Amino acid sequence: MISEIRFYFTVFLKRSPIVILITSIATAFGVAFALSLPPKFQADALLLLESPQISEDLAQSTVQTAALEQLEIMEQRLIARANLIDIANKVGVFNTEEPMFPDQIVEGMRARTKFETTTGRDRASLFSISFEADSGAVAAGVVNEYVTRILAENVAIRTDRAEETLEFFELEVKQLGADLDRQGQRILEFKNANLDSLPESLDFRLREQRTLQERKSQIDREIITYNEQKDRLTTIFNATGGLGGVAPDTRSEEEKQLDLLRDELTGALAIYSRTNPRVKILEARIEALEASVGSKAASDDVVREPVAPLTALDIQLKEIDGLISSLEFEKVGVDEELAKLEVSIEKTPTVSITLEALQRDYDNIQTQYNGAVTRLSTAETGERIELLSKGERITVIRQPVIPRTPSSPNRRLIAAASMVLGIALGGGLIVILELFNRSIRRPEDLTRGLGLTPIATLPYSKPIGAGTRRRLILLILLMMAVMSLPLGLYVVHQYYLPIDQIIEKVKIMVGMASENS
Repeated sequence: MISEIRFYFTVFLKRSPIVILITSIATAFGVAFALSLPPKFQADALLLLESPQISEDLAQSTVQTAALEQLEIMEQRLIARANLIDIANKVGVFNTEEPMFPDQIVEGMRARTKFETTTGRDRASLFSISFEADSGAVAAGVVNEYVTRILAENVAIRTDRAEETLEFFELEVKQLGADLDRQGQRILEFKNANLDSLPESLDFRLREQRTLQERKSQIDREIITYNEQKDRLTTIFNATGGLGGVAPDTRSEEEKQLDLLRDELTGALAIYSRTNPRVKILEARIEALEASVGSKAASDDVVREPVAPLTALDIQLKEIDGLISSLEFEKVGVDEELAKLEVSIEKTPTVSITLEALQRDYDNIQTQYNGAVTRLSTAETGERIELLSKGERITVIRQPVIPRTPSSPNRRLIAAASMVLGIALGGGLIVILELFNRSIRRPEDLTRGLGLTPIATLPYSKPIGAGTRRRLILLILLMMAVMSLPLGLYVVHQYYLPIDQIIEKVKIMVGMASENS
């Protein structure tokens, strides 16, 4: 085991110039690359999404957005194409001799911008923004512009949403109020058009119908009584030739009928009101007869023709006929009123159904109107909360400042990584060479190759000076490689394209390739 370790250590020492050469080349390349990279400055800012300053149990804002959703909205609005181009031109992020296309500016701004969101249950919602630029002033300027736009955008979004919500409910209340007025007008017009068939007056009309039916029955009985009286008077007159003590009545028929109607009106007023249809009919007839009697009494100059004297029977019969005529006339009016009441009563269910439908629509609109008024009050409160910045808001915890030291590149790390990479490549090359080397260099190789165990072995003796010349050649090659690599990088940086721009293009190409994939 010890002989194996000694052998491989000897092999490593013999091939160490290869490791040194590769490590030197890689280290020289890494150092040159690190020195060629321009310094990058990074500025950052930390934002906090604060909770509402007024308890939601007392007053609630109408802008309800989850913390993570709100921060994501801010991020997406911030990295919008037009926004990034405007900030890059305003701050002067890419001051290159050759003009850049808008897509290059956008990709460059997005590649240099970093966002970090920290939120969760029972945790503060933090939003970190950082930007990397060639100078500290540009990096701080871009981050400051980011912060300014985030704060302004957040205020604008919340106030605009609150105002739009308020405007929506104002229009809603106005529209529902107009609908309520129109529906009320429809109900009023329908009631006026069906005033005699409204359900609230149905009980009154039913009572009126029963009263008129009773009056009609009474009229029929009175007519029968008067006809029987006429028959009795006629029988008495035919049997006795007179009525016995009946004084002649000198009043005219109209005056007699007027007195009867007045007596009937007095009896009707004892039962009905002035608005009763029967009372109105009697009053109209009395007024007409009074006018007729008055006009006849005023014409005194009219000469009346002699009239044959009437007997007592004729006078009584005419009086009874006048009463019967008056009752029949009243009966006609009662029949007309009963017909009207019957029509209105039959129409009442249909009117009631239609009125209930109209009232139901009115109640629904009223409920919507009341809810809209309540929500309008809430929207007004929410708008005042947002205008006074008492709701959720974004505040700056750490302001962006101009960095004094560059954040990248880490030249020491790049140089150390290149050295480690060179050692690894050199060691890997030695392992590969040993795997493919089939030459016999020790007794074990002879035994393994020929199957014979040698008695003794003699070491190979190199010519004098051969080792020195070999080492000198390797040293010259090593020096040429170490010097040629930085020189080549310098030539590319000066005469072709700066190294930082080459790296930037490579980053953009890698980013576009990853997006396309």
